[in-house]
Amino acid sequence: MRERRGNIFRETPEFYFWKTKSILCIIALLFLAIGEGGLFIYLFSDWLGLDPSKIGSEFTKYPISALSILSLSIVTFAGLLLLAKRVINSQKRWGWISLLFGISVIIGIMRAQQLAAVSGEGWAYFLPIIYALASFGFPFVGAVLEKILEDNWKSVKAVESTRRRLNEEELYINSLIEEKTNLRQREVDKLQKIITEYSAHYQNVEINKEKIKTEWEQFSRWLEARLAEYRLAYAFWKARQNKLVTIPRLAKELPTAMIVAIILVLFSLVGCRSSYAEEGFNITLLCDRSSSGSEFSCLQQIIQKASDLWLRKADEHGGGTFEIHLIGKGFDNADVLFSEKYPERFSGPVSVNKKKWRDNFRKKLSEKTSALPTDKGSAIAEGIFRSSLRMPENGKTLLIIASDMRQVSDNLNFEKKVPSFEEFMRWLDSKGIRPKFQNSARIAVCGVHPYTPSNTSKMKTETYVRLTSLWHRVFEKWGIKASISETCDFRDY
Repeated sequence: MRERRGNIFRETPEFYFWKTKSILCIIALLFLAIGEGGLFIYLFSDWLGLDPSKIGSEFTKYPISALSILSLSIVTFAGLLLLAKRVINSQKRWGWISLLFGISVIIGIMRAQQLAAVSGEGWAYFLPIIYALASFGFPFVGAVLEKILEDNWKSVKAVESTRRRLNEEELYINSLIEEKTNLRQREVDKLQKIITEYSAHYQNVEINKEKIKTEWEQFSRWLEARLAEYRLAYAFWKARQNKLVTIPRLAKELPTAMIVAIILVLFSLVGCRSSYAEEGFNITLLCDRSSSGSEFSCLQQIIQKASDLWLRKADEHGGGTFEIHLIGKGFDNADVLFSEKYPERFSGPVSVNKKKWRDNFRKKLSEKTSALPTDKGSAIAEGIFRSSLRMPENGKTLLIIASDMRQVSDNLNFEKKVPSFEEFMRWLDSKGIRPKFQNSARIAVCGVHPYTPSNTSKMKTETYVRLTSLWHRVFEKWGIKASISETCDFRDY
């Protein structure tokens, strides 16, 4: 902008007028100086003993005299020019005019005498007057030209000073804008951090509330069953104390009491079991079988680990579901590869039937995952959205994303360039990808490897850090607690 402002100034008519006037003044001043200097050299060479008619050879023959004549001529012209400037600029003009006029008369007489001697025609009375006027007028012309140049220079200097001041003000304003922008960005980042911390704290509080509520309900049912037993025992003891229960009578009424006690115990157990079964534990495994994920991220061993975790947790929590979803090239082809529900209770003998069911589950899972497809696609965000829609509403849910998290869909390709958080969120919002998770849901991302499988781009250190940081911020924005790692051990669940 500063260069453009300088070009605008140089293209104005005033600048061209100043420039043209300055050039003309310089040319006129140059001609005046050459003419006057030549006349002074011609005049002083005659008065100082050099022949004016042979001035070239005389200057070569007597260089010291020639140098003196040149110096005297320059000093005389400069002195007359300074006197003329004094006359123009000084308030006491008449004194300077008198001095300049006296010097001009002397020079005029010297010139007239020289010309009369050279021509041999004698004196002419008007010649001294003409030369005196010329010697008096030429310095004024030179002073006027020099004053014009000075005025032009002052005008250009004033404009340049104004332009320089505007440039400095522009730099100052730009620095203020940059400082305010940086301050605003810092405040926005601080606010985002506070919101993230509050969201995490709120989620933890809700989880603890649900956990405490469930444990309290279980304890209440257990306590109710125990109190029923104590009431029955107390009633029996009171009856014996009052001799309302005799051996014959006890033998007669014992079956009825036992039936009542058994019914109470069964009701308490059923209540505890039903509340326990309502919780459940669900696992959804989102499997990446793209060119970059099939070799390292979603392998059969990882599926086996996830299924073992689900069998253990589902048995502890009294049921749940296990599903395997395949990441595709979009939302419409994120297929459900496997789905199974853990029984809330087993028929007797429980240990035998439970083992039989588990063996059958592992066999079906092995058949489904023995030959996993490849090159399915890398629409990871679409797959997460699809999985969130199928998550059960009851119980605890763990979404395992076995993927390298290199999103490739539409105009995004994380293998070539990882976008900024703001750019990626704008793209997600434009596609309507806004997953909704239950408060008890968790995400475990594993298989985020730094390797370079075939037909993929090389993963650099800075790209890997940007990738993991981006997904961490995305999960925080969605309001769900997530862990991202390369290994898949599931020790914390």
